[in-house]
Amino acid sequence: MLSSERRCRAFVLAAVLGLATACGFEPLHRQGAGASAEALAAIDVLPIGDRSGQLLRAELRSRLGARGTGTAAAWTLAITLSESIADVLLEETSFATRADLQITATARLVRKSDNATLGPSSVMATGSYNVLSAEQEYANVVAEQRAREDAIRLVAQDLALLVSVWLRRAHRDAAQGTGLTDHEN
Repeated sequence: MLSSERRCRAFVLAAVLGLATACGFEPLHRQGAGASAEALAAIDVLPIGDRSGQLLRAELRSRLGARGTGTAAAWTLAITLSESIADVLLEETSFATRADLQITATARLVRKSDNATLGPSSVMATGSYNVLSAEQEYANVVAEQRAREDAIRLVAQDLALLVSVWLRRAHRDAAQGTGLTDHEN
């Protein structure tokens, strides 16, 4: 026989789970919850400007599964990228010793068959790095490059998740016969 404390805990857990499912909550990371691998592989990621854009596009294509699978692209993902660097820690001599590199990506997903659009929505990541003396310029370049690569990986991860949510919503809207509506994150 369960103690009253255990029964109370079981009741509270059941109530929380019941409320979570009643509000439409669905865990994204459960089996079959996100967009299918085939749907993600059917996204054509358009080229993105500079070197940071090339890195982001390559990372996104890897995360979305677009590895020459032969799947015809049903969607086009257009991304604009911006980058800024801010000195965040200064010595008394006004020499920066720490910097933040911020990357912001604004994405829009367009269905090729009818140009229906999901988005736009933005994601942002910040990478921090130490700034050394002028004599160690190579170390500064490498630290900035590493912070950029780390931020790009985070942006790609967030964009892949966002696109998965968009595709799931589009699939749900199509199944309900409500048509494709603009969804922001």
